[in-house]
Amino acid sequence: MNDIYDRTKWPSPESNPLVLLLQRGDEWYSNEELVRAFGLSADRALLSGGTSVVKILRDNDAALVSRDELAHGKSIGRSHGGQQRVFNRRALILAAMRTNTVNAAAFRDWLASRMAEEVSHG
Repeated sequence: MNDIYDRTKWPSPESNPLVLLLQRGDEWYSNEELVRAFGLSADRALLSGGTSVVKILRDNDAALVSRDELAHGKSIGRSHGGQQRVFNRRALILAAMRTNTVNAAAFRDWLASRMAEEVSHG
């Protein structure tokens, strides 16, 4: 049985790194920060040819994310040179909808509960 379907292995919202990132209220999140929050392992990153939020979105549903707005991400300069890819809140949510990890499954459940609650309260 895949762990994403075993709710006993899901982190509570209070300890889910994806929920905590979203609740932090930042506008931008680094690729590395999101990959860690999803709970993607180094082994999985190597098998998939490198793990990135762009790859998650592109591989899982390219039709929903246009090339121009790919994950609503942007590159920013790092202090030691090179570029760092960052993503906005919408990208965090889209990637969580398309990622099959325990953290992402628990995040989807939390988000659905929040949305249902909001709709029922008008």
